[in-house]
Amino acid sequence: MQQLLAWLLPALAVCLVAGIVAADRCDDLGNAGLPLVGAALLVAVLAGRARAPRTVGACACAMSFGLGLHVLAAQVAAGQRDAPTARFDAAVSARVCTREGHPSFVAVDLCGAEPVALGERPAAARVPARIRVRASRDAPEGAWLSRRVPGERVRVLLRIGGVASARNPGGRDRAARAARRGLGAEARIVEPRLAFVVDGSASWRARWHRGRLRLVERLEGPGAGGGLLAALALGERSGLRPVDRDAFRRLGISHLLAVSGLHLGWIAAIAFFAVRAVLLRLGGSALRRDPRPAAAGAAVATALAYAALTGWGVPVRRAWLLLSICFAMLCSGRSKAPVHGLSFALLLLASCEPAAVFELGPQLSFAATAALLLAAAEPGRSGSGPRRARAGAALVTGLRVSATAIAATAPV
Repeated sequence: MQQLLAWLLPALAVCLVAGIVAADRCDDLGNAGLPLVGAALLVAVLAGRARAPRTVGACACAMSFGLGLHVLAAQVAAGQRDAPTARFDAAVSARVCTREGHPSFVAVDLCGAEPVALGERPAAARVPARIRVRASRDAPEGAWLSRRVPGERVRVLLRIGGVASARNPGGRDRAARAARRGLGAEARIVEPRLAFVVDGSASWRARWHRGRLRLVERLEGPGAGGGLLAALALGERSGLRPVDRDAFRRLGISHLLAVSGLHLGWIAAIAFFAVRAVLLRLGGSALRRDPRPAAAGAAVATALAYAALTGWGVPVRRAWLLLSICFAMLCSGRSKAPVHGLSFALLLLASCEPAAVFELGPQLSFAATAALLLAAAEPGRSGSGPRRARAGAALVTGLRVSATAIAATAPV
């Protein structure tokens, strides 16, 4: 029974991901998600009364697989409902949800779009609720989009159409990627001079992102290295020079330009050990308590503030979630079973953002973390003994861990 419970959470995570992948490979399977969950739940109730724990575990895995089928099918269905059959022009009022900045173009997702009248142009009968707007940075509409921040409400004249599929063999299928995110329409701005921000609609979220953009501009301002500084500190790569981007790519360290687990881990570690050192130096009542919970809380809060400062992107959210789970397990004394924390993080991420299963960043993160956990679980040499023996054991451990991570991420 204990062995079954030990592997139940990892099995649920694997089954959920398998359901998402199966729904992506076969569209008809998505409709079977909820019926499978209901049937498995009924069998689990009957097995629980019969005291058959293995059957209950198998039913839980079946429910997780059915949930994976359903969550991705729901995303795809939302995108299909919004997909227009032909291109048309319409004036819309919408809220900026996300903004992605690239050196050559900028992309903005508009949510809650509604048709409105613009001048003498009457309102359209219906527009997609969610629209992705793309433009080149060199164009006037790209300059306007680059100043937009999440939380603003805008009115703009768009030429709306479906998401174009991949045209080059072997290229990324933009239509499939958009469908997994529940996005069925993309557009371009017809006339930038008719685009404007609705007065009085700025929210706290918009004010926060405007302050972040001002900080990015201050980092980019001093000189040629400002764009690199903004990329390394805040993950904002729009001002990065092409020569710097090519240099990082040739060296194989492009991941340093995307704020994720590495940056968040350093910030959290500094906060954790700083608060822990302060509490240990206080003496008195602080010494009679374990300082780790307070230090862990400070580390998670500091990492959350830094994650929000970097824009709260998907890699940052994933890293902060994993970090919070690791600190929670450390404080609860369950740090010897980190695979459960990784499985719980995968369950949350895949349930809330099923499209992340197909992205390169999450695949590398979870593959590398799982491999490192397996490598760390192998028995190693004791930390006692001669200094030369300890140095040799540390070198062997480092090589084994590195080789394990490389072997696990190479196929991805």
